[in-house]
Amino acid sequence: MKFRALFKSWNSILSLLKKKKQSLKSSDTPTTLSPGDIVGICVGHSRPNDAGALSVTGVNEWLYNVRLGALLKKHLYEEGVSSILYDEYEGSSYGSAMRWIAHKMAEDKVTLAIELHFNSASPTASGCEMLYYHSSAQGKRLATMLQREVIVEYNTKNRGIKPMQRFSRGGGFLVKTKCPAVICEPFFGSNEREWRMFSTSRSLLARAYARGIKNFLSISSELVA
Repeated sequence: MKFRALFKSWNSILSLLKKKKQSLKSSDTPTTLSPGDIVGICVGHSRPNDAGALSVTGVNEWLYNVRLGALLKKHLYEEGVSSILYDEYEGSSYGSAMRWIAHKMAEDKVTLAIELHFNSASPTASGCEMLYYHSSAQGKRLATMLQREVIVEYNTKNRGIKPMQRFSRGGGFLVKTKCPAVICEPFFGSNEREWRMFSTSRSLLARAYARGIKNFLSISSELVA
């Protein structure tokens, strides 16, 4: 009788361990804050023969941001948010590339999108800005949240969020993308001090973006509820 009781107890322990293992396995895929939420992480200048602006050390926008995008995808996963990284656009011109990425994200059912860039101008130009389409209230809210997180993280100059028109800078991406979309310009690669700060702390920038996105999705979920 003692042996039978011990056997039953051992079987119960094995059953619990098996359930625990299945539970852990099912958590390998992140659960988004709202079922179906997918973030589109777009690396600016991803079309052929377009690497974007250069930093003071000669690193182009695409190279900097493709690494940043991978880090952002990792941090979003850790926060339970699904995302897709787009780092190769099809299309020989800016317009055709923007049509392609907009169609691809619609096909993938992306619910919000950001395109990663950095600015370049004079050596003294500085600061962070986010671009959104002027008539998009959701885009404006996303831009506000991303801007706030970057400013808090880096204590850098706040250039504000910028409403863009159809034919303004970045208009092709912002107009053609049907979900809330923002173009991120967190610093000037032409400014030696800013480049040094942002190039040595890429993970901090990715985390700032991830916080802004998660806050946006959390509030959106509350509004829907």
